[in-house]
Amino acid sequence: MSRHLAIVAALLAATTAAAFLIADLAGERSPRRGAGFLGLEFAPLTRAAQARAPYLTSGGALIVKVVPKSPAAEARFVAGEIVTAIDSKPVSSAGEAAEMLKTKNARDRVSLTFLNLARGDGRPRNASVVLADAPPLNRKVYTVEPPRTLAREWDFEPSMAAGASWSKKIARGAVRPLALNLFSRGRCSALAPEDWNVLEAAPDGMAFQLVSSAQGTRAIFATVSVSSRTRVQSAVEDAIAKFARITPQAGPALTADGDYRVIDFGSSNGYAGFALYHVRPHGMTGLVVSVWIAAVPASNVAGLAPLAGAVALSIRCNGALADRHRPFDEAIAATSVSERCLKNDCDETDFAGAYNAEMHTGYVHGPNADNFLIDPRKDIWATGPNGPGTYRQVGGTLEKLEPGRTN
Repeated sequence: MSRHLAIVAALLAATTAAAFLIADLAGERSPRRGAGFLGLEFAPLTRAAQARAPYLTSGGALIVKVVPKSPAAEARFVAGEIVTAIDSKPVSSAGEAAEMLKTKNARDRVSLTFLNLARGDGRPRNASVVLADAPPLNRKVYTVEPPRTLAREWDFEPSMAAGASWSKKIARGAVRPLALNLFSRGRCSALAPEDWNVLEAAPDGMAFQLVSSAQGTRAIFATVSVSSRTRVQSAVEDAIAKFARITPQAGPALTADGDYRVIDFGSSNGYAGFALYHVRPHGMTGLVVSVWIAAVPASNVAGLAPLAGAVALSIRCNGALADRHRPFDEAIAATSVSERCLKNDCDETDFAGAYNAEMHTGYVHGPNADNFLIDPRKDIWATGPNGPGTYRQVGGTLEKLEPGRTN
């Protein structure tokens, strides 16, 4: 055990709420002549780990990291196990385990008593390990895996004591993409969480509305015809009033991505949100306005508007006035559009979905056509088993999700 790892373990033993930096310092030699290297990194026991260890009679040291190709790795120690004794001497804390190992020399044989919570019944077991002269030569010094774990608080949920094959990956940072279901009726379909329902669907595909049963949040799409551009904003406000059943107090229209515009609105009956709209010619003199509306309780507009907006921007309607398909535009986020759009077959909803980037949301999908909504600020790993991206847990493995939504 190197001097730096011992210091880290001692500091962690002093508090269970300390923020820490997982810097890989296992490659640095201890200054003491002849010091041996085991390859374990300890931390204080979490409450969850203690609860899963019925044969734990006193303290112990939780293993949070096993250095690859180290003696500990060759002895098949895994993160989540609890060391309770070293050379038959009880271990009461992570700091004590580090101090006891610091006294051992290279090529010393050390006996460790541990509780294997993942692969056994939790009864104490023993392993004999010969300490190495130094860390493996191929270790990268001062690397962080991945960078997003910088200054993470010590709050594993679930605890690494679960010891499953994905525990170490879960500890790198919470990535929780939101599973979406497909809702369809008539000529329209949309992606939304399972607690949403279709509230209204026009037979001609000119309007579609979903509502969240838990929050009373609404996601709406409507297509309206107007005679002139001076009538556009009033037509948008009329659509908000009709479908959200409120009297909106709308702000000025602002330019969004491409030829889309957005207005924010509030109301006297406690609802607020935004409407994104797009105007295009129809016939010789008319105009068609496509409107996507997110209407949410004003008390939580910051938290609910991105979700309602992402649901609204997923609505596809094959109505009489549907927009023609266009090539993919590299300026829009790949996580906001359909898989078909990524292959240069985009429709109006794909380009409206580019507004998801403003709300820091987007869509991803798995190989089985499961769709998920993500927050790119939190749900994208800087690295992972298959490179950077968004992952979800499937059994004991992690599955990388692809950008865009399925069709």
